[in-house]
Amino acid sequence: MSAVTPPRSPLPNVPGRRLQRPRRHAPEVRRRFARRRLALAGGLLAAVLALAAALVLILSGSGEAPPDTGAAAIVPADALAYVNLSTDPSRAAVRRARTLATRFPDWPLVVTAAQERLDSIVGGARPAGFARDIRPWLGDEASLALVRARGGSTQSLVVLEVSKAARARSFVTGAGAVAAGGYGGARLLAYPSGTDLAFLGNYLVAGPLTAVRSAVDAWRGRAGSLARDPAYARAASSEPADRVLDAYLPAAGIRRLIVPRPGVAGAIGTLLDRPSLQGAAVSLSATSDGARVLVHSIGGKGSSSFTPTLQSVLPSGSTVMVDVPDLGRAAPVLLGAAATAGIGANLGPLLGRLGSALTAEGVNVHNIVSLFSGETAVAISPGPTPALLIVARLRNQDAARPELASLEGPVSSLFSSSGSDAIQVPELADHQVGGATVHELQLGPGLQVNYTVTAGLFVLSTSVAAIDGVVRRNHALADDAAYKATLPGQTEPVSSLVFGDVSRLLALGEQIGLTSGARTRQLLPDLSRIRAIGVSSTSQGRDTTTELRLEIP
Repeated sequence: MSAVTPPRSPLPNVPGRRLQRPRRHAPEVRRRFARRRLALAGGLLAAVLALAAALVLILSGSGEAPPDTGAAAIVPADALAYVNLSTDPSRAAVRRARTLATRFPDWPLVVTAAQERLDSIVGGARPAGFARDIRPWLGDEASLALVRARGGSTQSLVVLEVSKAARARSFVTGAGAVAAGGYGGARLLAYPSGTDLAFLGNYLVAGPLTAVRSAVDAWRGRAGSLARDPAYARAASSEPADRVLDAYLPAAGIRRLIVPRPGVAGAIGTLLDRPSLQGAAVSLSATSDGARVLVHSIGGKGSSSFTPTLQSVLPSGSTVMVDVPDLGRAAPVLLGAAATAGIGANLGPLLGRLGSALTAEGVNVHNIVSLFSGETAVAISPGPTPALLIVARLRNQDAARPELASLEGPVSSLFSSSGSDAIQVPELADHQVGGATVHELQLGPGLQVNYTVTAGLFVLSTSVAAIDGVVRRNHALADDAAYKATLPGQTEPVSSLVFGDVSRLLALGEQIGLTSGARTRQLLPDLSRIRAIGVSSTSQGRDTTTELRLEIP
């Protein structure tokens, strides 16, 4: 029988020490396993929390922190305009905006002009360099407000957040600022140039004395501030967190500063201005493929809404599309805005005279206009010779046909030449296009009107080829990459929809001479960087939100 080797003890048999059995360590082993289970559970909990946080960020948006807006507590509530720029270099939104801005050739000139303007206000007597003298103490926001002054004039008030107070005070003192007494518990400073300054908390305000005093009053709570203004709070409530710039204009500011201006600014003011308007907030965000502008106007009468469908009817490559629920109501506003912008100033009066002439011919113009009371899109069709294209969804297709047929005679009569000097008598002809009958009225040399009623649509154009693109629907505007980039997923009701292929528009403008002006020629290098633009407006109650997307490759 072989010897059996006894099992080894896990502990050495030390003389004078009692042998410890493994079972004596059971409590310690259990505690060790308990600690491991606790650590494992803690790690699992942390992973679950991290996943939950990620889901919250995904579901709630970008997760970016919004910009600082403390300057609104210093700006007087009755300011006519307020612009706030995020200057926080740690924000991803600011970095994206800088990257986007560098795509425009004239951006360095804009930056230089803005910095020189800021230097002239804050820099005092000595020439100041923004990067050298201001940026080191500038905080995370810079604001400009236009405040009311005596006699109906306006004054500029600059509000800068200060990150390093001692350095900022040293700068303005070195720039020639001297003590100028006090007001409302704030110490006033003044430059020899006439600019007054005051440090209010962690902000530096600069401007004329009356503007600085009004800022002190707002800061002390002795007068209303923009931050405590209900209209501002309501208008700014929907501003996105990823914005880099935001602005607010009350109704008085829109009507006084924007509406009277000519060009695009005046056109925007015309579109914004409505009875009982209280104000509008504007925000600008940089995106991965361009920019997003959000305009939230409050007060006034909301527009009717519709679910857009005609983007799937208009031909691919259409240069412009304006889609509205009722063209008869929208046309006066759109024509007025276009005229202010310098586009088709004579079109509105011309249509008015045409309507009067048709009425004199016995035409019920109201019935004709009612054909456009449903969703209607006005577009410029693609092709070597672009054409005007209007597509309207009809409520009663059978009633529309005789109404339009009765219009042919009076229109031909209006465009007929009389007497021995008659050049051409209007001609009528029919064409078959994709199973639809297109009626053509040749009104004169180079002027023809074509229309058809088909598939619940009234299609009117200056070109048969444009109508052919609608009837056959081989490729639609909604499938174009530029349209998808600027008006993605339009499934919700809107009050208007606008699309513009800027690259094609510029080519068309050059072709017909619209870009020959000196100012337009200066802007062409920057405008050419924009591929397309899409605008959608929605109304809820008495508020209207307009989103503008720019595709900037």
